Parts: sequence; C-alpha cells; structure tokens
Amino acid sequence: MILLFLNISGGEILVLLLVMLLVFGPKQSMEFIRKIGRVMNEFKKAANSVKDEIMKEEKEVKSDKKETEQTTTI
Repeated sequence: MILLFLNISGGEILVLLLVMLLVFGPKQSMEFIRKIGRVMNEFKKAANSVKDEIMKEEKEVKSDKKETEQTTTI
C-alpha cells in the first residue's frame, strides 16, 4: 500500500516508527506522536476555518451581485 504523503509505503512507515522507538524510547515516542497529532488537528481546524471564511465571503459577494442586478433592472 502506497500512501500519497511523500510517497512512503506502509513498510517504510513501520521502519521509521521502529527507528524512532529505538532512538527515543517508548515514553518519548508516544509523547512525540501525541504532539504530532495535536499539531495536525490544529492545522486541520485552521484550514477549515479559512475554508469557511472563503465560503462566507463568496456567499456575500453573490448576494451583493444579486442585489445590484435587481436595483439596476428596476
């Protein structure tokens, strides 16, 4: 199975995790993985926030455009 993130396969991920476990130990490795998860979660929230803001602005522009068209046709 090939992941689309950096062209890393499942076996390569397992090797990286094993090396990390050997270098840092189980306690530090788990803390590191938790921190990565938190950072990814915050990044996802920020990306969704930006996406929602863009959608909101797009709706406002469309409604302003409709109002302008209605006032110019009258």
